Amino acid sequence: MYILKDSVLVLVGRAKYKKRACEHEHLHIGCNDKTLLDIHASNYEGQSKTLDCIDSSSIKIIKEKCQGKQSCSLIPSVKMLSDPCPGVKKCLEIFYSCSLKGEQPTH
Repeated sequence: MYILKDSVLVLVGRAKYKKRACEHEHLHIGCNDKTLLDIHASNYEGQSKTLDCIDSSSIKIIKEKCQGKQSCSLIPSVKMLSDPCPGVKKCLEIFYSCSLKGEQPTH
């Protein structure tokens, strides 16, 4: 799976799933009962006709909230993350996989 980072496509390791939700929408990610979330990457981005901006630093916050859990629910907002594009609607993308309990890599 690839993400766009600084206008370059970057391979997102072993990420198998991608979920996206925009500001104030509910975003839920989860694994089955024998596996846990392994967060690989995230982007909090905004787009308009004249502006395209990405805050890829959201990964730290997403990992703190979701890494190693069976499921995780978030509602993306500038209060939770940041405001890379003031006045522009923003969306959060999370790239993740599910790892067996006890086999979670340390990132």
